[in-house]
Amino acid sequence: MANNASSVVDFLTSRGLKPQLGERFPLYGQRKKLYETSGIPVDMTAPSRPTNVRAVAEGGKVTLTWKPSPENDTAFYDVYRASSSNGPFAIIATIAATANPLYEDAPPASDSTVFFYKIAARDATGNTSALSA
Repeated sequence: MANNASSVVDFLTSRGLKPQLGERFPLYGQRKKLYETSGIPVDMTAPSRPTNVRAVAEGGKVTLTWKPSPENDTAFYDVYRASSSNGPFAIIATIAATANPLYEDAPPASDSTVFFYKIAARDATGNTSALSA
């Protein structure tokens, strides 16, 4: 692993970055890997996707609730919205993970547009779950 760590540091240094011991940098290739500059592999497992997503529209806003991911390292939820059930979905908010997640959206005013929402869980390392069903 030490060779991987030094090659990571060399790669980043060659691009003008000055990594410090313990910093984390994403690297992408045939095999996606994320190493700390110490050479210790870090978490590569995404949290489970949120389930039981509910949307209630009332008074010009949409209140979203969902069952949180069970993983202890879930740090954030990314909220996505689209005007079609097939997408494309665009991220509209990132909120901190809580025991009772909730997000209130004030979608653009429209006479007939129906909006669709999906939620993704993200851990502190940046691993992101699949979008909710």
